[in-house]
Amino acid sequence: MRVVEEEALRHGRTLLLLDTVQGGAGERLYRRLGWQEIGIVPRHFVDPWGVFKSSVYMMRFLGP
Repeated sequence: MRVVEEEALRHGRTLLLLDTVQGGAGERLYRRLGWQEIGIVPRHFVDPWGVFKSSVYMMRFLGP
């Protein structure tokens, strides 16, 4: 993710947004890297086993 953030800055981007499954390893990783939750979409998608899952939308400001 640090390389992605550096590349975004190189292209003049200062805000990144993403979504990930609520409660998953990705959410924990992004929080540790300083990303902030901006909202949850309940039952946003269905996993391969047919279970509805919620998405967590997150953001990170880059630069000073």
